[in-house]
Amino acid sequence: SRSRASLSDLRSAARRLQREGAVPFFSFESHFGDVVLRGGFDMVVGNPPWVRAEPLPPRVRETLAARYSCWRPAARGGFAHLPDLAVAFTARALERGRPGGVLALLVPAKLATSGYAEPLRQRLAHSTRIDRAAPLAEPAARAFAAAVYPMALVAARADPTGVEMTATALGPKPDAPALPQRLLQAAGPWILVPDADRIARRLRAAFP
Repeated sequence: SRSRASLSDLRSAARRLQREGAVPFFSFESHFGDVVLRGGFDMVVGNPPWVRAEPLPPRVRETLAARYSCWRPAARGGFAHLPDLAVAFTARALERGRPGGVLALLVPAKLATSGYAEPLRQRLAHSTRIDRAAPLAEPAARAFAAAVYPMALVAARADPTGVEMTATALGPKPDAPALPQRLLQAAGPWILVPDADRIARRLRAAFP
């Protein structure tokens, strides 16, 4: 049944190609072949769609899970355990950047804490240099015509050296609060509060 549906889609696309003389879908490989040959884009900038997986058709969810290793349901079920579509778009942005290239995205802040974003966080923390993971304060978030909680994510496609500092607010980086990226490599949510680990150690020591 699924194979027949896929075959029908391909035949329909072939008919549109003959009729309109243009590829009926977007493809980086065909539309930006010169960039692909050079290894990718210098910078990928975007605001991925903030769409929960629950409304997506099952076939689309299966395709995303097969295509993106970061797009996985949270280990524990329950409400909102399926990935946000922004996870797939962030993974795609990483693919489209050249080695050393930079991605700058406005993503849901819950990507820093949700269980389903753990594979994406691990990939970012271990295979990029995260310049900034900055949840936006209320005045900036108010620019949207909805109740949203955005985060600015800026990362370079390069292996971390172990000394990177990740800024957790906007503004000039020397003045922004920051934390060592190596702290983001641990399993679990990103705690984007400088010295949060020191506070946690003190709590464990003082209140066992």
